[in-house]
Amino acid sequence: MVLSVVQVLSVAFIGASRVHVSCRIHNRLCHKLFHVNNTFHLSRLLRSGRPMSICANQPEVWRLVDCVLALYLLPSVCCLGLLLNGACLWVFLNHRQHPLVPALSILCICDSMQLLLSMCVLFVPALHDYSGNPAHGGLTQVAYFSTGLLAPLLLTANTASIWTICYISLKRYRVIANPFSEAFQRPKGFKLSMIAFLALLFNASKWMEYQWYWNADYKLYMHIPSALALNKYYRLLSDVVLYPACVYVIPFCLIIGLNLRTLCIINDHRMFSIGHKRRLARERRSGMLLMAIMILFICCHTGGLLIRFVDVRRYEETDWFMFAKDVINLLFNVNSLANPMLYFLFTKQFKDLTIRAKKKRQCSNGQNKVQTTVILDCVGGSVEKYANGSLLEKGSECA
Repeated sequence: MVLSVVQVLSVAFIGASRVHVSCRIHNRLCHKLFHVNNTFHLSRLLRSGRPMSICANQPEVWRLVDCVLALYLLPSVCCLGLLLNGACLWVFLNHRQHPLVPALSILCICDSMQLLLSMCVLFVPALHDYSGNPAHGGLTQVAYFSTGLLAPLLLTANTASIWTICYISLKRYRVIANPFSEAFQRPKGFKLSMIAFLALLFNASKWMEYQWYWNADYKLYMHIPSALALNKYYRLLSDVVLYPACVYVIPFCLIIGLNLRTLCIINDHRMFSIGHKRRLARERRSGMLLMAIMILFICCHTGGLLIRFVDVRRYEETDWFMFAKDVINLLFNVNSLANPMLYFLFTKQFKDLTIRAKKKRQCSNGQNKVQTTVILDCVGGSVEKYANGSLLEKGSECA
């Protein structure tokens, strides 16, 4: 669990600030993730040494710790997180009948994208920073393309994941509050796709924050902050208003409020049978899962929110500030690493995903015939029968 937390921490904030000397590559990863201008010094890159001794050769403590975070801890967290999310996807694909599975699959895909893109957007610039590659080498060009083209996708994956959790919370609340309004309906693929599309649209302006150009000898295709990125009104609207509200405040209020209300309804619900009690316990665990995901998100992403209100240009050249940003990026990825562990913990080792199958039967109670939905508990073997929004009495007969 500790290792998972470390992974999510490492992927998201590690490649944010690296400053190059001769060709100042503006590493806008932090600007993409937190709208902070980031550059990375190529002068640091020009130090050569054996791969395992890159960090040991750093003259300052902050540089040494930052090097260990960026070159060793970050990729370890990313790789482990990709394995865990891949394992969860495999489990979800084998239990597709459960209503939560499609949305949880989207969350796994978003976390996997964040971990994979973090290797490109965060690890590659850090490797270029601390290794002895030439200033005009291939790794330099890869670093420019990674930060300029992939950083908006990294933000998109993060935004889509949090709003997918909001969608799950809303659907669960509607089903619990009015069980037969949308009972047993699986999340629509169109709605989940729209969440991803809107997240991409929300972060599309990040691509326009770069101005691309060739260097003097036409060996590097580089980028610098565009006029849009330097516009104070745009930065105020984007960094201080829209991003904090749409990615932190509104989702947090929705998820916590809806799931607290759902848990209150479940706690006040009358227990009709052992099977019914078991089902409500599963719903309670689902609500706790969503709240745990959101609380973990807030804990790991608060640093990214607070840094938006800091005068970055005043401290961006200092080693301790670079280290602080790398820790924030690490926390982002620890979040993606820890989510699969939460799925495992709050679904009773995935057993909750194997219990629901449904079919309709004609039931008669006296003279009236009604349609009922029979919920088969594959784990406990119990059967619950519901008709017209209420539990059938024991005297009803099913044909």
